[in-house]
Formats: sequence, C-alpha cells, structure tokens
Amino acid sequence: MEGDLEAADGTLWVGAANGLYRGRPAGEGWQFDEVVPDLSVWSLVEDKRGSLWAGTTEGLLRRDRAGRIQQFDYRHGLLGPDTAEPVDDTVRVVFLDVEGRLWISLIGYGVCRLRASTDSPQAEFCYTRESGLLDDINRGLTQSVDGSLWIASNRGPMQIVPPFDGSRARLRSFEGNDALDVRVFGVTAGRDGNIWLSTSNLGLVRVVDGGFTRYGTEDGLTQDGAPSLFLDRTGTLCHLFADHVSRFEGERFVGRRLRVLRDSRRFNFDWGWTQAATQDHEGRWWVATDQGAYRFPAVPIVDLATTRPDLTLTTDDGLAANHVALLFVDSTGAVWTCTAGVETGGQNGCTRRHPTSGAVERIDWSATGAPDEIAITIAEDHHGQVWLGLLSGGLLRYAAGRLTAFGPADGVPGQAIRGLRVDRRGRLWIGSSHDGLARLDDARAARPRFVTYTRREGLSSDSVYAIAEDRFGRIYFGTVRGLDQLDPDTGKIRHFTARDGLGAGSVRAVLADAQGAIWFATTREMTRLVPRMDAVASAPPVRITRVRVNGEALPLSDLGERRLGELKLGPGQNGVQIDFGSISLATGEALRYVHRLVGADTRWSEPRWERTITYANLQPGRYRFEVRTSSAPGVASAEPAVASFVILPPIWQRWWVLLLVGATLALAMYAVHRLKLERVVALERMRMGIATDLHDEIGGTLSRMAILTEVVKRQAALPAPIEQRLDDVGETARGLVDTMSDVVWSIDPRRDHLASVFVRVREHAHDALEGAALSFDVPASAEDVRLSPDQRRHLYLILKEALTNVAKHAWVSRMASSKRAGLVFFNK
Repeated sequence: MEGDLEAADGTLWVGAANGLYRGRPAGEGWQFDEVVPDLSVWSLVEDKRGSLWAGTTEGLLRRDRAGRIQQFDYRHGLLGPDTAEPVDDTVRVVFLDVEGRLWISLIGYGVCRLRASTDSPQAEFCYTRESGLLDDINRGLTQSVDGSLWIASNRGPMQIVPPFDGSRARLRSFEGNDALDVRVFGVTAGRDGNIWLSTSNLGLVRVVDGGFTRYGTEDGLTQDGAPSLFLDRTGTLCHLFADHVSRFEGERFVGRRLRVLRDSRRFNFDWGWTQAATQDHEGRWWVATDQGAYRFPAVPIVDLATTRPDLTLTTDDGLAANHVALLFVDSTGAVWTCTAGVETGGQNGCTRRHPTSGAVERIDWSATGAPDEIAITIAEDHHGQVWLGLLSGGLLRYAAGRLTAFGPADGVPGQAIRGLRVDRRGRLWIGSSHDGLARLDDARAARPRFVTYTRREGLSSDSVYAIAEDRFGRIYFGTVRGLDQLDPDTGKIRHFTARDGLGAGSVRAVLADAQGAIWFATTREMTRLVPRMDAVASAPPVRITRVRVNGEALPLSDLGERRLGELKLGPGQNGVQIDFGSISLATGEALRYVHRLVGADTRWSEPRWERTITYANLQPGRYRFEVRTSSAPGVASAEPAVASFVILPPIWQRWWVLLLVGATLALAMYAVHRLKLERVVALERMRMGIATDLHDEIGGTLSRMAILTEVVKRQAALPAPIEQRLDDVGETARGLVDTMSDVVWSIDPRRDHLASVFVRVREHAHDALEGAALSFDVPASAEDVRLSPDQRRHLYLILKEALTNVAKHAWVSRMASSKRAGLVFFNK
C-alpha cells in the first residue's frame, strides 16, 4: 500500500503497487474493490470539487464525482508548455495547498504548481535543479502555517517561501545543518504548526515553528563560530570574530572588517565570549584586544571599517596589563576593563573608568584574600553591585567602593566561574566550569546563601559556560553537552541538542536580545531561538522495550509493551534487566524516569535519566516492576508501564515439597510419640503388675500374720498386755492389707470413673459399718463420669474418712451418698 485517503463522503481509497482500490465496510472488516487495475498509485488527494487525484507511474490520474477517469502527462502540459519528454512519467506526490491549488512532484524533474483550472491540468511554474532544488527525487510535500511549502528529498528538506513564482530566491535549503542534512522520506505539518520529517538515520525529526534558526558564513558571518557576542544600545545582537564586527539586521548579519584590529589579537583563554566588545551609553564602541581597550566613535557599525579609535586604554592609563579580557559598561556608564597579565607580563586585575571625568579606578582584590587570578566574567545586579567571577574559582562583589570576596567555603561553586547573569527578579546566576550552576537570591546579604544545580538536579553537564534569561523568566545556560533550559518556578530542566536544531558543538555564549530571541554561539556556528510559552505540563507514556533474564533477551514487540503479563522464571533466573523508554514531542524535552519494584520496595525512585534498571540476586517470589516518565517535578505519566514476573523457588522450597516434608516430619513425630506412649503404657503395665504382685505377696503375708495372732490368742491364755499387743499386730496387718488394696485400686487405669468410686466406697462401708446400728445407701449405678487418678483417689479418701467419722461419732440412723448432694444424714 503506497497511499490512502478518506474522502469527504467517507469512502476509503487505497493506492497500491497494482492499482487503485475503493474500500467499503464488510462485517467486522473491509472489502476492497479494484477501480483502476495494473497501475502503481503513489499518492492520493481530494480537491474541493470532490474529484480524486492520484500520482501514478504513468502521470497524473483524476477520477471525478461521476466516476470518469482521466490521465495526464507531459503531453497535456503537465510540466508546462513545450516541455520535452521527461525521463520518467512518475508523479510521486500530489498535494493540495490551502488555496486549493494542486502541486505535484515528478521523479527526475522537480516540483510544479498547476494552474487554478483543473479541467486540463497544466503547470503554472516548476522548481527544478536549475532553479535551486537540491534533488529531482522528492518524496513528500506539505505546507506550514506561514504558507511555506516544504519538500522532502534525498538530500534533505527544502522550504519554498511565498509568494510562489518559481524563482531561486524563494528556495531555502538546509545543507550544512547537521540536524537536517539527511535523506528525508516524508514530510507533514502537525496541528501545532511544526513540521515533521521522516529521515533515514535520525528517525522522526521535528522542525519547530519559531524554534532554532542557524547562521553561518552564508548569513554574513566571517566564518563558522562566534567567539564573542554582545548587544548594542538598542538591544540588537552584534558579533565579533577576530577583526570582523557585524550586526544582525533581521535576516542576516551585516558588518565590516576593522583595519585597526588586524595587527592585534585576542588570546583564546576560552572566556569572555559575550564580553569582548560593548557599546556604552553614548553609543561609542569598545573592543578588547591584546594592545589595550579600543574605543570607537558612535558611528553605524558598517562605518567602523574606516573609522579609527578615538581612545586607547593601556597600562599608561592605569590598566593592570595591556591584554584586555573583558569589557563591561555598568548602569552609571562607567566602563570596566579586566586584564589578563599572565600572557603579557602585566598584572591581573580590573579598572573602572568614570563616565564623565575619565578617571580610572583600580579594583584591587589582593586585600580580600581572593587569589591573584583573572576575572573572566562580570555582571551588575539591581542594586548597582558589580560581581566578578575568577578563573580559579571565587566571586567578588563590588559595592560602594568596597570589595568582598566569596569562595567555596561560602557556597560558591568551585573551579572557574565562567558565567554570571542577573535575572529580572534580581537573582544572580553563576555558572562554573566543573560544579554546575548556582543561584543567589539575596545579593545584598552579608553572607549570601547559594542554591546549587548539578547533574543530580538534572543538568546535562556540570560545566556551564554562559547564562541568559528569556521573557518568560526561564534560564538558559550553555554547557559542553548542548543547551539547558531551567524553569526556576517548577525546577523543570529541558535539554536542547543538534537533534532539536541547535548548532553542533558545545555552547560557549548565550545572550538574549531586545526582541526576546535567545542567541547561542557554539564552537562551530550560531543559533537563534525564539522562545514560546510552554504548553500545559504533561508526561508522555512509557513503554518497556527490552527484558533480559540472566543476560538473555525475551521476545517483545518492536514498539515496546505497556503491560507484560506475568512471566514465570526458573529458580536460577534471578538476574533481571529491564529497558524502557518514551518519546517526547516537546522541543528539548529530556525525560527522566521513576520506577519501583513491588515485592522488593514499594517506594518510587528519584527521577533518573537512565533508561535501564538491573536487579541481581532476586529472591523467589512475585514481583511487579512499574515505571513512569517524569518531565518535571510532580509531573509524571498517568499510567505506568508494568512488567510482572514470578521467580519460582528451588524444588526444595516449593509448597508441595514443604507440605510433603511437613507431613513426613509429623508422621515421624507421631511415630516417635506412639513409641514413647507404648513404652509408657508398657512401663505402667509393668508397674501395675509389680504393684499387684506386691499386693498379693505382702497382702497374703500380712493376712497370714493377722490370722496367726488370732490363733495364738485363742490357743493360749496370755497375759492381758501381751494379748493387747497381739491385737495391735493383727489390726496393723489388716490395715496394711486394706492400704495395699487401696493403692492398687488407685493406680488401676480401669477404675478411672465415678462408678468405680461408689463400688469401692460400698465395699468399705460394708466393712466399716458392720455391727453398727447405721445404714448407708450408695447408688447402685452411677453415670460413667471419667476421673483422673488423683481425682478418683481424693474422692475415695474423702468418702472413706467421712464413713469412718460417722461410724465413730455421729448419732444418725441412716446415711446416703449422692453424686450431686454428697453425703446426706438422717437423725434417728
């Protein structure tokens, strides 16, 4: 499929390599009917009359609303009158502009606009290689909001600026622009006014409306690069390179070479890129050289070529050295000159020339404790205080003739202070060579407090060269890695590189002109940006682009995944690397990411630039990785990208293995318990047997002793004391027999119930109450209540003692035993 179009009536037209097709809904899909067979159709467009135009390999095809089909080629005037037969009849692109005029791109020829009458399409004019086209193979056409026509070609994009007349003057190419010097396969205009290019090696490139514009030698500069930028009294940008000075005149730079500078030179100390020249309040021009500071009269910049300086400041006039590194005019009109004596044998230092008297004041900071170093940047705050940044680090404040030094101990960034800028709120911004950016909110404080920004806060580099502010209060600073933009209110930092249209190389100078444009000088060229207000902050969605497990990539969609279903990983697959990314359509947008791994840590990480995260030696379990984009503090994508996975435990940690092991241990413990129980039961049986045997043996012996005492008493007449002793022996023997019987009964587990107690009590009552005028009622049967051996023994002893006491001391005729009431007595 080469092209498709939805017509005003809802018809879907599709151009393919083998014909033109019309689509219609058929169930849940589409049915396509062939309309024009055996014809390669490259491009489709519908005009205001409802006619369908198609670019084909055999010229231009038109299908009107009635269904009539016509074809046109060079013989119909498609390329203009009296045009020779082209090498190729292919119309690669058909485009309808805002005026309803048809444009076509022909392979091997160029781009033509057809006349307003479309009955017989003829070329009104054409742009070809002879008239300035880069290439005759053009693959796309579109129109921007300003009416310009954009062309996609094999040698990069081109812009045709209205009014259109076919002349070379209206063509603009981007050759030499690193960001746009690529093969372009397609071009389209977005709703936001930006132009989108589909390129061969940069992917999708956006040309921002009101964005970066690059300037080089073809725009009036002496050579690529811009060692010094400064503003004149009107706030217009001026440019100084070697002995050439120029001024921006709206479209290009206009300037002249200064003859007086040919014999002088400026040492490339890598500083002073925005302060090597200036214009004072009287309109006079000042230029820093190695032979002093030259002042030229207030003449137009183009006349400086033939104008000699009317004043030269040197060491004879009070300068510390002849090599002037910086020039600055403060709010009083005084001219500051800072010198670099290291190269010329002079001294480092600054002087201040009074605007009316011309007296030169030497600014000496030796007494402040600051190092004897070169001042490489200078700025004035809203209170009239002048700040100086030193090459070896440190900051000087000049206020009311008094100089104060601040160093790293006070919070000033270390290393060289390359950039100073005071914003509209009166805050001082400080750029250093190695420690990033700092901000001073209260410039008059005796001990100022500095707020720092480094790569940890989102800077692209900690090496900051120059600083500027746009009309929206955003701060721009050039670094070795491009350009950064900081919104102080939100803390949002954006990065601009060559992909956004910024000139190649590190950004060494940043300057805002009176018209609100920001100028950037890189090591290779100059770029201008017209800032626009940011849209409502939002963060684009993020996708997971790659998952590696122990170094092996898992198959994913080429476009990434928003959600990955639960991945099951083996016991040894505990090293997981996840790559993710997002595409931001905002210029200079440098996305950061926050992520977390639920199952290990529920807290979101700090925003980071890295688009990959590695987890090593994860424990078995369920995990859910979540990642969001973060384009500004507090601004994150609505939905995170999610990857869920579970790491299976080793076989010996599986639930069923643990269950089996637990059951085995339980059975083993039960078996041990049974074994112990059986041993206890056997021991009890043995003890019971021993007790029974003892009862039988000892009881039999004691019974025999009792009987023998009775026999002795009856066979012989004995004295009363001896007879009494024999009675005692017999009673003791009988008591021991009863006690032995009670012991054996109490340890017998077969007797552990209430009925056994009553049976035992009944037997005891029969013996104890025999011959007494007392009756004792015991239940014939009792509920089978289980009793422990101690309970059974204590209950029996209580009842036994009660019977004994009643038999000896109670005057009752009847006694009964009940489980609930205990013992009940009845009087005679």
